[in-house]
Amino acid sequence: MKAQNGRAALITGGTTGIGLATARLFHEQGYAVLITGANPETLEAARRNLPSEIIVLRADTWSLEDAAHVASEIEQRFSRLDVAFLNAGVGRMLPIEATDEPTFDEHFAVNVKGTVFHTAEGTAAAPRGQLCHLQQLPVHREGPDQFLGL
Repeated sequence: MKAQNGRAALITGGTTGIGLATARLFHEQGYAVLITGANPETLEAARRNLPSEIIVLRADTWSLEDAAHVASEIEQRFSRLDVAFLNAGVGRMLPIEATDEPTFDEHFAVNVKGTVFHTAEGTAAAPRGQLCHLQQLPVHREGPDQFLGL
């Protein structure tokens, strides 16, 4: 797709919430837009509900292979990347004592590893573009011994 304003945007976690709304806004501003997501249901809903010019791509943020595939798709389709809105993330609200190693590993893989490698791939595709990391760090203290989130 050719952007009306000559610019291209990547939005990870673009099939729901803030990412989906951001995809719509960039598209309305004339950007060529590629969004990613991992949930089959939200991917299909995004394909149905977004303008057909927005590219919806299945990619797990934590996967190095998927990050490379996203970068390849951007290069092939747009030949440039002006904005990378790295919005994908997970957050399980648990008491700290209920946080086990697999939960911690999932958070780290998606929220840290995924962001780092999408940044690396995005920087290669957009040496003069803009990268925006949207990170949520939910921590809530219920009482003296109770913390929720990671």
